[in-house]
Amino acid sequence: MIAVLRENYSGPFLSKAKAEITEYLSNSLVSFLVLETKGVVGFVGYAQSWMDWDSYEVFWMNIAKSCQGKGHGRQLAEALIRKLEQRKAQNILLWTDKEDFWGKFGFVQYAPGLMRR
Repeated sequence: MIAVLRENYSGPFLSKAKAEITEYLSNSLVSFLVLETKGVVGFVGYAQSWMDWDSYEVFWMNIAKSCQGKGHGRQLAEALIRKLEQRKAQNILLWTDKEDFWGKFGFVQYAPGLMRR
């Protein structure tokens, strides 16, 4: 995952991203799906709501720049949705500026920058 961050970020953004991912990885309430081909291509994080057990928040969808445009984001999004549907998710929320991408998977704008499925 750090290799993907190194490819996508630099300088202070990379330092902050690495610190945030490291913190998430130490949190037992946070899970990640990782897409691998010849090494890690991308990842997406999610967490179950502590209040509404059928609700999940999605965060940190990242595909390595060199692997973008090859369907890996679609693969990861589809795998994530399958995983959360298996867990009986009724609400999946995410903050994004990629409304067109997530709209392909049934997400609709819930508030500015916030999408729900």
